[in-house]
Amino acid sequence: CIAVGMSRDAVRFGRVPKREKARILAAMQQSSNSRTLEKAVTAELEDEQRLLATVVRAHIDTCDFTRDKVEPMLQRARDHPSYTACPPTLACPLNPNPQPLTGQQELLQDFSKRFSPAIRGVVEFAKRIPGFSLLAQDDQVTLLKAGVFEVLLVRLACMFDSQTSSMICLNGQVLKRDSIHNSSNARFLMDSMFDFAERMNALRLSDAEIGLFCSVVVIAADRP
Repeated sequence: CIAVGMSRDAVRFGRVPKREKARILAAMQQSSNSRTLEKAVTAELEDEQRLLATVVRAHIDTCDFTRDKVEPMLQRARDHPSYTACPPTLACPLNPNPQPLTGQQELLQDFSKRFSPAIRGVVEFAKRIPGFSLLAQDDQVTLLKAGVFEVLLVRLACMFDSQTSSMICLNGQVLKRDSIHNSSNARFLMDSMFDFAERMNALRLSDAEIGLFCSVVVIAADRP
C-alpha cells in the first residue's frame, strides 16, 4: 500500500479494529462539530453593538412590565393612592383581575394561567439571545430551568414600590404590603420579594440595562 502511494498513517488506521475505528471517527466528528460551533458563536458575538442591541430589543419585546410601562402606574399609585383588598393566594403582580377562587385545583389552574405568559416571555427572550440557539438542546433546557424564575424576579422587581410599601398589579390595582400578610409562608415570600425588589430598584437600572443583566442570568456558566 505504501509502495503505491498511501501514507503510513492511512495504512496504520486501516488496521485499527472496527470498534476502535468507530470511536476515533466519532471523536474526530465531535471535534469538528465543536470547531464549527465555536466559529458560529464567534460570528454571532463579534459585533458588540449589534449584540447589545439584539438583547435589549429581545427584552423589550418579551417583557410586559418594563419600567417604561410600569412607571405611569407607580406614579398614579403615589399621587392618588387607592388600595385593593386581595386574598393572599391572589397577591401577585401578574394577576390582572383578582377574583375569589375556591378549591385547590382552581387555585393551581389560576396560578398556571397567570404565570404561563410571563414564563413564555422569558423563554422567548432566552431564545433571542445571540448564540443561545447554537447550544445543545440539553444545555438550553438546563439554563432555562435554572434561570427562568430568577429572570422573572428581576423583571417583576419594578412592580414593587418600597416608597409606598405596595405592589402594583398589571391592571393597575395596588395592594398594600401589610394586607397580603396572612400566613407565615405568604409573609416570608412577600417579605423576600419586597426586600429583593428594594435592592434591585435601588440600582436604578434602565430597561436596557435590565435586559442585559437578564441575559447574563440566563447564560450563567455555573448552572448544575
